[in-house]
Amino acid sequence: MSNKLRQKTRQLGINHKVEFLGYLKPAELRELTAKAFIGYNLLNATSWSYYYSLSNKFFEYIQAGVPCISNHFPEYEAINEEHEVAWLTELKVEKIREAIDELFNNPSLYQRLQNNCKAAAEVYNWEQEEQQLLNIYESL
Repeated sequence: MSNKLRQKTRQLGINHKVEFLGYLKPAELRELTAKAFIGYNLLNATSWSYYYSLSNKFFEYIQAGVPCISNHFPEYEAINEEHEVAWLTELKVEKIREAIDELFNNPSLYQRLQNNCKAAAEVYNWEQEEQQLLNIYESL
């Protein structure tokens, strides 16, 4: 896939704007994610497990304070209803383009999502999850 994507960037004349980094260590990835303007968490609902699950990437964007574009899947909708950290859209090129344009051209929306990510990071983190896990273990 990497070769096809590299070829496509050359065909489109954007290879000077796209950098393929390959594998990154987790610490390097966190540092790079924090520099992003928009996160992309777009999945194909190839199975029910994708449709009803939450990706780690979604929470990495929250922790980095980076608003993301995600699918209209039930669990993302539930979190977004409570915290509004993402722009939810369909997995269609024109809808993704609209989402990108909206986040780039609406600074107040972007700032609200970014602030909400920072607040949600206080809820969705290992320290919070650890306590829940310990409570479950103690109840056994």
